Amino acid sequence: QAWINHLYVWEPSLGALGVMSGGYTSVGDNPAVAALVTRAVGHGEGNAIMVLFERVAAGDPDAQYDLGWLYDDGQDVAQDKARAAEMWELAAAQGHAKAQYNLGVLLDTGDNVRQDKARALDLWQKAAAQGHADALYNLGWAYCEGDGVQKDMSTAVAFWEQASTLEQADAKYRLGCIYSEGDGVQKDLEKALGLWQEAAVLGDAPSQFALGLAYYEGTGVDQNREKAVELWTAAKEQGDPDAVRRLAMHAAESVNLVERSVQT
Repeated sequence: QAWINHLYVWEPSLGALGVMSGGYTSVGDNPAVAALVTRAVGHGEGNAIMVLFERVAAGDPDAQYDLGWLYDDGQDVAQDKARAAEMWELAAAQGHAKAQYNLGVLLDTGDNVRQDKARALDLWQKAAAQGHADALYNLGWAYCEGDGVQKDMSTAVAFWEQASTLEQADAKYRLGCIYSEGDGVQKDLEKALGLWQEAAVLGDAPSQFALGLAYYEGTGVDQNREKAVELWTAAKEQGDPDAVRRLAMHAAESVNLVERSVQT
Protein backbone atom coordinates (compact mmCIF):
# COMPACT_ATOMS: atom_id res chain seq x y z
CA GLN A 1 0.00 0.00 0.00
CA ALA A 2 1.02 3.60 -0.36
CA TRP A 3 -0.13 7.10 0.38
CA ILE A 4 0.33 10.30 -1.53
CA ASN A 5 1.84 13.42 -0.01
CA HIS A 6 0.48 16.50 -1.76
CA LEU A 7 3.85 18.08 -2.39
CA TYR A 8 3.13 20.09 -5.53
CA VAL A 9 -0.11 21.03 -7.23
CA TRP A 10 -0.72 21.98 -10.85
CA GLU A 11 -4.11 22.75 -12.36
CA PRO A 12 -4.45 22.00 -16.07
CA SER A 13 -7.12 23.54 -18.25
CA LEU A 14 -9.60 20.75 -17.53
CA GLY A 15 -9.55 21.74 -13.87
CA ALA A 16 -8.46 18.41 -12.37
CA LEU A 17 -5.66 18.68 -9.83
CA GLY A 18 -2.44 16.71 -10.08
CA VAL A 19 0.29 16.12 -7.52
CA MET A 20 3.90 15.10 -7.39
CA SER A 21 4.15 11.54 -6.23
CA GLY A 22 5.15 11.14 -2.59
CA GLY A 23 3.93 7.64 -1.91
CA TYR A 24 6.04 5.29 0.14
CA THR A 25 6.05 1.57 -0.49
CA SER A 26 5.00 -0.29 2.62
CA VAL A 27 6.52 -3.00 4.76
CA GLY A 28 4.09 -5.37 3.10
CA ASP A 29 6.46 -5.66 0.15
CA ASN A 30 8.52 -8.14 2.15
CA PRO A 31 6.28 -11.05 3.23
CA ALA A 32 8.83 -12.37 5.72
CA VAL A 33 9.06 -9.07 7.57
CA ALA A 34 5.32 -8.55 7.40
CA ALA A 35 4.80 -11.94 9.02
CA LEU A 36 7.27 -11.10 11.80
CA VAL A 37 5.56 -7.79 12.56
CA THR A 38 2.11 -9.40 12.50
CA ARG A 39 3.27 -12.01 14.99
CA ALA A 40 4.72 -9.35 17.26
CA VAL A 41 1.51 -7.35 17.25
CA GLY A 42 -0.79 -10.34 17.61
CA HIS A 43 1.08 -11.98 20.46
CA GLY A 44 2.70 -9.03 22.16
CA GLU A 45 6.14 -10.43 21.40
CA GLY A 46 9.27 -8.37 20.94
CA ASN A 47 11.15 -11.15 19.20
CA ALA A 48 9.84 -10.35 15.73
CA ILE A 49 11.12 -6.79 15.79
CA MET A 50 14.41 -7.99 17.29
CA VAL A 51 14.85 -10.39 14.38
CA LEU A 52 14.36 -7.45 12.02
CA PHE A 53 16.97 -5.43 13.91
CA GLU A 54 19.36 -8.37 13.68
CA ARG A 55 18.90 -8.52 9.92
CA VAL A 56 19.52 -4.78 9.73
CA ALA A 57 22.73 -5.16 11.72
CA ALA A 58 23.79 -7.94 9.36
CA GLY A 59 23.51 -5.50 6.46
CA ASP A 60 20.36 -6.86 4.82
CA PRO A 61 19.13 -3.99 2.56
CA ASP A 62 15.55 -5.30 2.51
CA ALA A 63 15.48 -5.27 6.31
CA GLN A 64 17.01 -1.77 6.37
CA TYR A 65 14.34 -0.61 3.96
CA ASP A 66 11.52 -2.22 5.96
CA LEU A 67 12.73 -0.87 9.29
CA GLY A 68 12.99 2.57 7.72
CA TRP A 69 9.37 2.34 6.68
CA LEU A 70 8.35 1.32 10.20
CA TYR A 71 10.22 4.29 11.68
CA ASP A 72 8.69 6.65 9.16
CA ASP A 73 5.18 5.38 9.83
CA GLY A 74 5.57 4.85 13.58
CA GLN A 75 4.38 1.27 13.21
CA ASP A 76 5.44 -0.94 16.14
CA VAL A 77 8.34 1.45 16.88
CA ALA A 78 8.40 5.08 17.98
CA GLN A 79 8.03 7.32 14.93
CA ASP A 80 11.39 8.79 14.01
CA LYS A 81 11.84 10.14 10.49
CA ALA A 82 15.51 10.85 11.08
CA ARG A 83 16.04 7.16 11.88
CA ALA A 84 13.95 6.26 8.83
CA ALA A 85 16.32 8.34 6.73
CA GLU A 86 19.32 6.55 8.29
CA MET A 87 17.88 3.15 7.46
CA TRP A 88 17.06 4.17 3.91
CA GLU A 89 20.55 5.65 3.53
CA LEU A 90 22.01 2.24 4.36
CA ALA A 91 19.73 0.41 1.94
CA ALA A 92 20.09 3.06 -0.78
CA ALA A 93 23.88 2.74 -0.62
CA GLN A 94 23.39 -0.92 -1.55
CA GLY A 95 21.29 0.02 -4.57
CA HIS A 96 17.85 -0.61 -3.06
CA ALA A 97 15.54 1.26 -5.47
CA LYS A 98 12.60 1.67 -3.09
CA ALA A 99 14.87 3.01 -0.36
CA GLN A 100 16.42 5.42 -2.85
CA TYR A 101 12.98 6.63 -3.83
CA ASN A 102 11.67 6.99 -0.26
CA LEU A 103 14.81 8.76 0.91
CA GLY A 104 14.47 11.09 -2.04
CA VAL A 105 10.93 11.99 -0.95
CA LEU A 106 12.14 12.84 2.58
CA LEU A 107 15.01 14.97 1.27
CA ASP A 108 12.82 16.70 -1.30
CA THR A 109 10.31 17.80 1.33
CA GLY A 110 12.76 18.32 4.20
CA ASP A 111 10.42 16.25 6.37
CA ASN A 112 12.33 16.18 9.69
CA VAL A 113 15.59 15.99 7.74
CA ARG A 114 17.72 18.65 6.10
CA GLN A 115 16.16 19.47 2.74
CA ASP A 116 18.38 18.57 -0.19
CA LYS A 117 16.60 18.65 -3.55
CA ALA A 118 19.75 17.98 -5.53
CA ARG A 119 20.36 14.77 -3.59
CA ALA A 120 16.69 13.83 -3.94
CA LEU A 121 16.93 14.13 -7.71
CA ASP A 122 20.12 12.05 -7.74
CA LEU A 123 18.44 9.31 -5.71
CA TRP A 124 15.40 9.33 -7.98
CA GLN A 125 17.70 9.05 -10.98
CA LYS A 126 19.26 5.94 -9.47
CA ALA A 127 15.88 4.43 -8.62
CA ALA A 128 14.53 5.32 -12.06
CA ALA A 129 17.46 3.52 -13.68
CA GLN A 130 16.13 0.39 -11.97
CA GLY A 131 12.62 0.94 -13.30
CA HIS A 132 11.02 2.59 -10.26
CA ALA A 133 7.83 4.11 -11.71
CA ASP A 134 7.25 6.78 -9.06
CA ALA A 135 10.86 7.95 -9.32
CA LEU A 136 10.40 8.34 -13.07
CA TYR A 137 7.22 10.30 -12.47
CA ASN A 138 8.87 12.62 -9.94
CA LEU A 139 11.77 13.30 -12.30
CA GLY A 140 9.26 14.20 -14.99
CA TRP A 141 7.56 16.60 -12.61
CA ALA A 142 10.88 18.22 -11.68
CA TYR A 143 11.65 18.89 -15.35
CA CYS A 144 8.10 20.05 -16.00
CA GLU A 145 8.31 22.65 -13.22
CA GLY A 146 12.02 23.40 -13.39
CA ASP A 147 12.31 22.31 -9.76
CA GLY A 148 16.01 21.78 -9.09
CA VAL A 149 16.74 21.41 -12.79
CA GLN A 150 16.32 23.54 -15.90
CA LYS A 151 12.74 23.32 -17.13
CA ASP A 152 12.52 20.99 -20.11
CA MET A 153 9.13 19.67 -21.19
CA SER A 154 10.56 17.21 -23.70
CA THR A 155 12.56 15.56 -20.91
CA ALA A 156 9.51 15.61 -18.63
CA VAL A 157 7.44 13.87 -21.30
CA ALA A 158 10.18 11.28 -21.83
CA PHE A 159 10.22 10.40 -18.11
CA TRP A 160 6.44 10.25 -17.96
CA GLU A 161 6.28 8.05 -21.04
CA GLN A 162 8.61 5.60 -19.29
CA ALA A 163 6.53 5.74 -16.11
CA SER A 164 3.35 5.25 -18.11
CA THR A 165 4.63 2.00 -19.58
CA LEU A 166 5.06 0.84 -15.97
CA GLU A 167 1.37 1.60 -15.29
CA GLN A 168 2.06 4.74 -13.24
CA ALA A 169 -1.38 6.35 -13.24
CA ASP A 170 -0.23 9.91 -12.43
CA ALA A 171 2.07 9.83 -15.46
CA LYS A 172 -0.75 8.67 -17.71
CA TYR A 173 -2.96 11.47 -16.45
CA ARG A 174 -0.23 14.06 -16.86
CA LEU A 175 0.57 12.90 -20.40
CA GLY A 176 -3.13 13.00 -21.22
CA CYS A 177 -3.26 16.66 -20.19
CA ILE A 178 -0.20 17.46 -22.31
CA TYR A 179 -1.49 15.70 -25.43
CA SER A 180 -4.99 17.16 -25.03
CA GLU A 181 -3.53 20.68 -25.09
CA GLY A 182 -0.56 20.11 -27.40
CA ASP A 183 1.74 21.46 -24.70
CA GLY A 184 5.21 21.00 -26.23
CA VAL A 185 3.96 18.03 -28.27
CA GLN A 186 1.69 17.62 -31.26
CA LYS A 187 -1.90 17.79 -30.04
CA ASP A 188 -3.46 14.34 -30.04
CA LEU A 189 -6.84 14.15 -28.35
CA GLU A 190 -7.29 10.48 -29.19
CA LYS A 191 -4.03 9.63 -27.42
CA ALA A 192 -5.00 11.82 -24.46
CA LEU A 193 -8.33 10.06 -24.07
CA GLY A 194 -6.63 6.67 -24.31
CA LEU A 195 -4.20 7.59 -21.55
CA TRP A 196 -6.98 8.88 -19.31
CA GLN A 197 -8.95 5.69 -19.96
CA GLU A 198 -5.95 3.58 -18.90
CA ALA A 199 -5.42 5.67 -15.77
CA ALA A 200 -9.13 5.66 -14.94
CA VAL A 201 -9.10 1.86 -14.97
CA LEU A 202 -6.21 2.05 -12.50
CA GLY A 203 -8.45 4.14 -10.24
CA ASP A 204 -6.94 7.56 -10.90
CA ALA A 205 -9.55 10.14 -9.87
CA PRO A 206 -8.28 13.10 -11.95
CA SER A 207 -8.32 10.89 -15.04
CA GLN A 208 -11.82 9.70 -14.24
CA PHE A 209 -12.89 13.33 -13.97
CA ALA A 210 -11.15 14.40 -17.20
CA LEU A 211 -12.54 11.44 -19.14
CA GLY A 212 -16.00 12.11 -17.70
CA LEU A 213 -15.79 15.71 -18.88
CA ALA A 214 -14.97 14.52 -22.39
CA TYR A 215 -18.01 12.21 -22.40
CA TYR A 216 -20.26 14.88 -20.92
CA GLU A 217 -19.34 17.42 -23.59
CA GLY A 218 -18.78 14.93 -26.43
CA THR A 219 -15.17 16.01 -26.90
CA GLY A 220 -13.35 13.41 -28.99
CA VAL A 221 -15.97 10.78 -28.13
CA ASP A 222 -19.69 10.31 -28.67
CA GLN A 223 -21.54 12.29 -26.03
CA ASN A 224 -22.61 9.98 -23.22
CA ARG A 225 -23.70 11.76 -20.08
CA GLU A 226 -24.55 8.54 -18.28
CA LYS A 227 -20.95 7.43 -18.76
CA ALA A 228 -19.77 10.83 -17.57
CA VAL A 229 -21.81 10.57 -14.38
CA GLU A 230 -20.49 7.04 -13.82
CA LEU A 231 -16.89 8.26 -14.10
CA TRP A 232 -17.48 11.33 -11.95
CA THR A 233 -19.15 9.21 -9.29
CA ALA A 234 -16.07 6.97 -9.16
CA ALA A 235 -13.88 10.08 -8.80
CA LYS A 236 -16.20 11.55 -6.17
CA GLU A 237 -15.86 8.40 -4.07
CA GLN A 238 -12.14 9.22 -3.86
CA GLY A 239 -12.87 12.77 -2.76
CA ASP A 240 -12.18 14.51 -6.07
CA PRO A 241 -13.56 18.06 -5.61
CA ASP A 242 -14.07 18.71 -9.33
CA ALA A 243 -16.19 15.59 -9.64
CA VAL A 244 -18.26 16.63 -6.61
CA ARG A 245 -18.85 20.06 -8.19
CA ARG A 246 -19.77 18.76 -11.64
CA LEU A 247 -22.13 16.10 -10.25
CA ALA A 248 -23.91 18.82 -8.27
CA MET A 249 -24.19 20.95 -11.42
CA HIS A 250 -25.51 17.98 -13.38
CA ALA A 251 -28.10 17.24 -10.70
CA ALA A 252 -29.26 20.87 -10.73
CA GLU A 253 -29.54 20.83 -14.53
CA SER A 254 -31.59 17.63 -14.38
CA VAL A 255 -33.99 19.18 -11.86
CA ASN A 256 -34.40 22.26 -14.05
CA LEU A 257 -35.15 20.11 -17.08
CA VAL A 258 -37.81 18.20 -15.16
CA GLU A 259 -39.40 21.41 -13.89
CA ARG A 260 -39.51 22.93 -17.38
CA SER A 261 -41.04 19.77 -18.84
CA VAL A 262 -43.77 19.83 -16.15
CA GLN A 263 -44.51 23.49 -16.83
CA THR A 264 -44.93 22.84 -20.54
